[in-house]
Amino acid sequence: MRINEQNDIEKNITLNLNKYMSEKNKKRADLALYLETTTASVSRFFTGISTPSIIQIVKICEFLDITIYQLLGIEDPTMLTDDEIKIIKACRDDSNNLEYVKRVLNIK
Repeated sequence: MRINEQNDIEKNITLNLNKYMSEKNKKRADLALYLETTTASVSRFFTGISTPSIIQIVKICEFLDITIYQLLGIEDPTMLTDDEIKIIKACRDDSNNLEYVKRVLNIK
C-alpha cells in the first residue's frame, strides 16, 4: 500500500465512523465501552488524530453492524452491481432466461 492510499483509508475511517455513528444514533461513550477503552481514545478516531487498530476496526464494524469495506470506504469485491442482481432475478423468475444465459455462457 502506498502512503497516499493509507492516508486515504485513514481519512475514510474518520469520515465513515462519523457518518455511521450519526446514522445509527450511537454515542461515543457506548462505542468506548464496547471497545473497552476510554471515550477520549475513541474521540481521537473521530477527529483523525489516531486510527483504530485492526481489532478495534472489526469491533467497530460489529458495533455499527456494517462491513469493514463500508468503514474503510472501499468497494466490496463480493458485492453485485444492480445490473447483476437484475440478471440473477430474471434468471430465477423465468427458466427461459436461465437457459438463454447458460447457452451464451456455455454452461451445462
